[in-house]
Amino acid sequence: MKTLFRRCWSLALVLASGITILLGQDSARVVILSSRIGPEIDPQERVHFRIFPEIKGFQHAVMYQRTDGSYYLHAVYQLEKNTVQDTIIDYSEHLVYMLAEKINHFEDLLEGTYTLGSDRAVLTYIDGRGVSQTERGVHSEQILGRPRYIPEKLPLIPDSAQEYLVVDYPRCGFGIGLSSYSPDFSGIVQSYTEVEENLRQQGYNVGHHVPSFNIAGVFWLDFTLQCSHTLSLLGEVGVQAGGNAKFNAASLSIEEILWDGGPHYPHPFIGVGIGHYRLAMDEGYHVQLTAYSTFDALEIRAAHLGYNFDLGIEGGTDFVWSVGGRYLYIPDVTKPTAQGVDARISMKSFAVGAKFLIYF
Repeated sequence: MKTLFRRCWSLALVLASGITILLGQDSARVVILSSRIGPEIDPQERVHFRIFPEIKGFQHAVMYQRTDGSYYLHAVYQLEKNTVQDTIIDYSEHLVYMLAEKINHFEDLLEGTYTLGSDRAVLTYIDGRGVSQTERGVHSEQILGRPRYIPEKLPLIPDSAQEYLVVDYPRCGFGIGLSSYSPDFSGIVQSYTEVEENLRQQGYNVGHHVPSFNIAGVFWLDFTLQCSHTLSLLGEVGVQAGGNAKFNAASLSIEEILWDGGPHYPHPFIGVGIGHYRLAMDEGYHVQLTAYSTFDALEIRAAHLGYNFDLGIEGGTDFVWSVGGRYLYIPDVTKPTAQGVDARISMKSFAVGAKFLIYF
């Protein structure tokens, strides 16, 4: 009998505790951590500001303040097999303010020009009023939904400014790109014409060849090392995607983001780099010069160092897209060809293109 009474009493205490928790959270008020994010933190904001890194399958989250002044995070996450669950994570006031401060000064923190604790953040409610420790009033119209209490808590990193600021730079990325490339082939065409004329003056039956060279785009394979929030090193190798001329390149560039307006806006960037570029053209003739020799083809090859200057916009965090323009400056090359004719090869060009990167 005593055992049965104890079990009933224990069950009553558990139910009372659960009801108290639910009632406390029903009257909780939504807290907006920063003007840079909304009341509900979405996956893009979470990735951009590098908050809640331990919540796997993150969908969205809302910060609440209970009537007793304590804080908790209501987070929704997705497990395998598309199972959506939510959880409650208690936060100390110190950690909440540090989280808000991190969001407010995120870029300066990554650049190392700001130290957490230098400025106290201002938290607000839905109606725009500031959060204070002495305010305890509850207004039902300010409640955004009703979080479901789940006793299991997801792991949270320690309440420490140094450990909480997750800076995973440098980080690596790989990607692909496609761009135009239109060098000036007029000097090469002129040299072909001169070679043909010299052969005809020597009595050889050489028909008129008017070569029309083109490169139908360049396919790029990219490797990126992001050194900070705004600075990246970009290595590229490229090969012509089509056309009757051959082109390949290898370059190394530095890119700098000029302005970062947050995860929902594209970022303008500039870049400068150096590379090695090769261009090759072939034209077939198959002319019998003597009984023992033929003039089968005229080949022109050129290779030189060049410099690229980039300007564009990019967007995304772990999956990054970018579009922009590039001016490729390569000094003109003069190469000797058949019949004592020199070919002027101009590889400089303005190009436009796009690329996609995935960071790991």
